[in-house]
Amino acid sequence: MMSEDLIRKVLEEYLIEYKESHTIIIIVVLIIIALISTIQYIWTIRKIEGFKSELKKSQIKFSFYNELQIKSLSKIFTTLTDFKRITANISQSKNDNPEHYKKIASLWLKSFIETTEIFSYEKYILPVDLKNKYSYLISNFYTLNELIGKEKQLKSLYYTNESGDVELGGDNEDLNNIHKQLKEFNKQGVFSLAISSIDNLRSQIEKYFESIE
Repeated sequence: MMSEDLIRKVLEEYLIEYKESHTIIIIVVLIIIALISTIQYIWTIRKIEGFKSELKKSQIKFSFYNELQIKSLSKIFTTLTDFKRITANISQSKNDNPEHYKKIASLWLKSFIETTEIFSYEKYILPVDLKNKYSYLISNFYTLNELIGKEKQLKSLYYTNESGDVELGGDNEDLNNIHKQLKEFNKQGVFSLAISSIDNLRSQIEKYFESIE
Protein backbone atom coordinates (compact mmCIF):
# COMPACT_ATOMS: atom_id res chain seq x y z
CA MET A 1 0.00 0.00 0.00
CA MET A 2 1.04 3.56 -0.73
CA SER A 3 2.08 5.63 2.21
CA GLU A 4 0.20 8.77 3.09
CA ASP A 5 3.15 10.91 2.09
CA LEU A 6 3.28 9.31 -1.32
CA ILE A 7 -0.47 9.75 -1.81
CA ARG A 8 -0.23 13.37 -0.75
CA LYS A 9 2.64 13.96 -3.14
CA VAL A 10 0.76 12.37 -6.06
CA LEU A 11 -2.31 14.50 -5.30
CA GLU A 12 -0.27 17.66 -5.10
CA GLU A 13 1.38 16.92 -8.45
CA TYR A 14 -2.02 16.20 -10.00
CA LEU A 15 -3.48 19.42 -8.66
CA ILE A 16 -0.52 21.39 -9.95
CA GLU A 17 -0.85 19.84 -13.41
CA TYR A 18 -4.63 20.40 -13.31
CA LYS A 19 -4.20 24.05 -12.39
CA GLU A 20 -1.54 24.57 -15.08
CA SER A 21 -3.65 22.96 -17.81
CA HIS A 22 -6.74 24.93 -16.82
CA THR A 23 -4.72 28.13 -16.62
CA ILE A 24 -3.50 27.56 -20.15
CA ILE A 25 -7.08 26.90 -21.32
CA ILE A 26 -8.31 30.05 -19.59
CA ILE A 27 -5.48 32.10 -21.12
CA VAL A 28 -6.25 30.70 -24.59
CA VAL A 29 -9.96 31.45 -24.16
CA LEU A 30 -9.17 34.98 -22.99
CA ILE A 31 -6.86 35.50 -25.96
CA ILE A 32 -9.58 34.27 -28.35
CA ILE A 33 -12.15 36.55 -26.71
CA ALA A 34 -9.74 39.48 -26.95
CA LEU A 35 -9.09 38.74 -30.63
CA ILE A 36 -12.82 38.50 -31.38
CA SER A 37 -13.47 41.75 -29.51
CA THR A 38 -10.64 43.47 -31.42
CA ILE A 39 -11.95 42.20 -34.76
CA GLN A 40 -15.47 43.32 -33.87
CA TYR A 41 -14.16 46.73 -32.79
CA ILE A 42 -12.19 47.18 -36.01
CA TRP A 43 -15.20 46.05 -38.08
CA THR A 44 -17.50 48.45 -36.19
CA ILE A 45 -15.07 51.35 -36.62
CA ARG A 46 -14.82 50.67 -40.34
CA LYS A 47 -18.61 50.47 -40.65
CA ILE A 48 -18.99 53.77 -38.79
CA GLU A 49 -16.32 55.43 -40.92
CA GLY A 50 -17.96 54.07 -44.06
CA PHE A 51 -21.32 55.36 -42.90
CA LYS A 52 -19.82 58.78 -42.12
CA SER A 53 -18.20 58.87 -45.57
CA GLU A 54 -21.47 57.98 -47.32
CA LEU A 55 -23.36 60.49 -45.18
CA LYS A 56 -20.86 63.20 -46.07
CA LYS A 57 -21.16 62.37 -49.78
CA SER A 58 -24.95 62.42 -49.46
CA GLN A 59 -24.88 65.78 -47.68
CA ILE A 60 -22.58 67.26 -50.33
CA LYS A 61 -24.79 65.88 -53.11
CA PHE A 62 -27.96 67.12 -51.38
CA SER A 63 -26.42 70.55 -50.76
CA PHE A 64 -25.31 70.86 -54.39
CA TYR A 65 -28.74 69.71 -55.62
CA ASN A 66 -30.46 72.28 -53.41
CA GLU A 67 -28.12 74.99 -54.59
CA LEU A 68 -29.02 74.24 -58.22
CA GLN A 69 -32.72 74.27 -57.37
CA ILE A 70 -32.43 77.60 -55.58
CA LYS A 71 -30.65 79.22 -58.52
CA SER A 72 -33.17 77.82 -61.01
CA LEU A 73 -36.22 78.80 -58.99
CA SER A 74 -34.83 82.29 -58.40
CA LYS A 75 -34.53 82.78 -62.17
CA ILE A 76 -37.99 81.36 -62.76
CA PHE A 77 -39.59 83.51 -60.05
CA THR A 78 -38.08 86.70 -61.50
CA THR A 79 -39.13 85.75 -65.04
CA LEU A 80 -42.67 84.93 -63.92
CA THR A 81 -42.95 88.25 -62.09
CA ASP A 82 -42.00 90.15 -65.25
CA PHE A 83 -44.30 87.99 -67.35
CA LYS A 84 -47.24 88.62 -65.01
CA ARG A 85 -46.67 92.38 -65.20
CA ILE A 86 -46.66 92.51 -69.00
CA THR A 87 -49.60 90.07 -69.22
CA ALA A 88 -51.67 92.28 -66.92
CA ASN A 89 -50.60 95.28 -68.99
CA ILE A 90 -51.64 93.85 -72.34
CA SER A 91 -54.95 92.62 -70.92
CA GLN A 92 -55.90 96.29 -70.41
CA SER A 93 -54.67 97.49 -73.84
CA LYS A 94 -57.67 96.63 -75.98
CA ASN A 95 -58.49 100.28 -76.64
CA ASP A 96 -54.90 101.36 -77.31
CA ASN A 97 -54.04 102.59 -80.79
CA PRO A 98 -52.78 99.91 -83.21
CA GLU A 99 -49.13 100.95 -83.05
CA HIS A 100 -49.02 100.91 -79.26
CA TYR A 101 -50.84 97.60 -79.00
CA LYS A 102 -48.51 95.94 -81.52
CA LYS A 103 -45.52 97.21 -79.55
CA ILE A 104 -46.88 95.76 -76.29
CA ALA A 105 -47.79 92.52 -78.07
CA SER A 106 -44.21 92.18 -79.31
CA LEU A 107 -42.90 92.75 -75.78
CA TRP A 108 -45.37 90.18 -74.45
CA LEU A 109 -44.25 87.62 -77.05
CA LYS A 110 -40.62 88.19 -76.10
CA SER A 111 -41.47 87.67 -72.42
CA PHE A 112 -43.53 84.58 -73.29
CA ILE A 113 -40.60 83.03 -75.15
CA GLU A 114 -38.19 83.83 -72.29
CA THR A 115 -40.59 82.27 -69.77
CA THR A 116 -41.09 79.05 -71.72
CA GLU A 117 -37.38 78.78 -72.51
CA ILE A 118 -36.24 79.16 -68.92
CA PHE A 119 -38.60 76.35 -67.89
CA SER A 120 -37.26 74.16 -70.67
CA TYR A 121 -33.68 74.79 -69.50
CA GLU A 122 -34.33 74.47 -65.76
CA LYS A 123 -37.14 71.92 -65.40
CA TYR A 124 -34.68 69.00 -64.96
CA ILE A 125 -33.79 70.27 -61.49
CA LEU A 126 -37.25 71.37 -60.33
CA PRO A 127 -39.24 69.56 -57.61
CA VAL A 128 -41.90 67.25 -59.07
CA ASP A 129 -44.87 69.27 -57.81
CA LEU A 130 -43.55 72.42 -59.51
CA LYS A 131 -43.01 70.53 -62.76
CA ASN A 132 -46.65 69.46 -62.64
CA LYS A 133 -47.75 73.03 -61.94
CA TYR A 134 -45.76 74.20 -64.95
CA SER A 135 -47.35 71.61 -67.27
CA TYR A 136 -50.75 73.07 -66.41
CA LEU A 137 -49.47 76.64 -66.62
CA ILE A 138 -47.86 76.31 -70.04
CA SER A 139 -51.11 75.18 -71.68
CA ASN A 140 -52.72 78.42 -70.47
CA PHE A 141 -49.79 80.41 -71.83
CA TYR A 142 -50.12 78.89 -75.30
CA THR A 143 -53.84 79.65 -75.38
CA LEU A 144 -53.08 83.23 -74.39
CA ASN A 145 -50.33 83.41 -77.03
CA GLU A 146 -52.84 82.39 -79.69
CA LEU A 147 -55.35 84.99 -78.48
CA ILE A 148 -52.81 87.82 -78.45
CA GLY A 149 -51.60 86.77 -81.90
CA LYS A 150 -55.15 87.17 -83.24
CA GLU A 151 -55.53 90.51 -81.48
CA LYS A 152 -52.29 91.67 -83.05
CA GLN A 153 -53.50 90.60 -86.50
CA LEU A 154 -56.68 92.58 -85.91
CA LYS A 155 -54.77 95.68 -84.83
CA SER A 156 -52.50 95.33 -87.88
CA LEU A 157 -55.51 96.00 -90.10
CA TYR A 158 -55.74 99.49 -88.61
CA TYR A 159 -53.47 102.51 -88.48
CA THR A 160 -53.44 105.88 -86.76
CA ASN A 161 -53.66 108.83 -89.17
CA GLU A 162 -52.01 112.21 -88.79
CA SER A 163 -54.99 113.55 -86.87
CA GLY A 164 -54.64 110.76 -84.30
CA ASP A 165 -57.72 108.89 -85.48
CA VAL A 166 -57.67 105.13 -86.02
CA GLU A 167 -58.69 104.02 -89.51
CA LEU A 168 -59.08 100.66 -91.19
CA GLY A 169 -56.30 100.05 -93.65
CA GLY A 170 -56.84 96.34 -94.26
CA ASP A 171 -59.32 94.15 -96.05
CA ASN A 172 -62.90 93.80 -94.69
CA GLU A 173 -62.90 90.07 -95.34
CA ASP A 174 -59.75 89.64 -93.23
CA LEU A 175 -61.37 91.79 -90.57
CA ASN A 176 -64.48 89.62 -90.46
CA ASN A 177 -62.46 86.39 -90.35
CA ILE A 178 -60.34 87.58 -87.43
CA HIS A 179 -63.43 88.75 -85.55
CA LYS A 180 -64.95 85.28 -85.99
CA GLN A 181 -61.78 83.64 -84.72
CA LEU A 182 -61.62 85.94 -81.70
CA LYS A 183 -65.19 85.03 -80.74
CA GLU A 184 -63.95 81.51 -80.05
CA PHE A 185 -61.96 82.83 -77.10
CA ASN A 186 -63.22 83.89 -73.72
CA LYS A 187 -60.73 86.74 -73.56
CA GLN A 188 -61.33 87.71 -69.95
CA GLY A 189 -61.30 84.08 -68.87
CA VAL A 190 -58.05 83.33 -70.72
CA PHE A 191 -56.25 86.30 -69.18
CA SER A 192 -57.62 85.63 -65.69
CA LEU A 193 -56.63 81.97 -65.83
CA ALA A 194 -53.10 82.77 -67.05
CA ILE A 195 -52.52 85.39 -64.34
CA SER A 196 -53.96 83.19 -61.56
CA SER A 197 -51.77 80.31 -62.77
CA ILE A 198 -48.70 82.56 -62.58
CA ASP A 199 -49.67 83.65 -59.06
CA ASN A 200 -50.18 80.04 -58.02
CA LEU A 201 -46.78 78.93 -59.28
CA ARG A 202 -45.05 81.94 -57.71
CA SER A 203 -46.76 81.07 -54.42
CA GLN A 204 -45.46 77.48 -54.65
CA ILE A 205 -41.92 78.75 -55.25
CA GLU A 206 -42.19 81.05 -52.23
CA LYS A 207 -43.30 78.09 -50.09
CA TYR A 208 -40.27 76.13 -51.30
CA PHE A 209 -37.91 78.89 -50.16
CA GLU A 210 -39.71 79.13 -46.82
CA SER A 211 -39.31 75.36 -46.30
CA ILE A 212 -35.51 75.55 -46.56
CA GLU A 213 -34.98 78.54 -44.27
